[in-house]
Amino acid sequence: MKKTVLCVLCALCFFGITFSVSELNASGWIEKGVELVVQGKYNEAILAFNQAIQLDPTDAVAYNNRGAAYGQMGNHTQQIEDCNKALQLNPKDAVAYNNRGVAYGELGYYEQEIEDCTKAIELNPTLAVAYYHRGIAYQKLGNRKQAEKDKKMAYALNPKRSWDKVEIISTEKVTPPADEKPRNAVGKR
Repeated sequence: MKKTVLCVLCALCFFGITFSVSELNASGWIEKGVELVVQGKYNEAILAFNQAIQLDPTDAVAYNNRGAAYGQMGNHTQQIEDCNKALQLNPKDAVAYNNRGVAYGELGYYEQEIEDCTKAIELNPTLAVAYYHRGIAYQKLGNRKQAEKDKKMAYALNPKRSWDKVEIISTEKVTPPADEKPRNAVGKR
């Protein structure tokens, strides 16, 4: 009797999970993909975003998020392709412009990164991360003054992001007090 009850419960759980997954719409798959990205499961996230795209090939968010997952895996060429598709579907998507800019920057195309981050800022002037990444691109091109300005703006818009502050510190020339040795501040991209 116990085995029968256990088998029925297992079957219900299995089919319950199967039904809930098969009933997901594009938005549900996008949410699932985002959860997987947060967990660092990028391959699985890409599969979830693929499901969303299959269900709704006009969903720009699915392409943008899949591109971001590819970017986390270091596949910046595919990230750019997905961002291009997202922008074709929604030309006013500031986050897609920012993400494509980041991908360009990772490939060493800093002018394109600046261009895309600038477009993202035009579309959403409060998108702190776009200022931050544009600042990195300016820094890579040797424009220290503009890099500082952008990174300070990113920090002003979102002071809780510690990497913003670290990057700002790393671009400024700091003169330590005479009794203190100089220190280097190193930030991650």
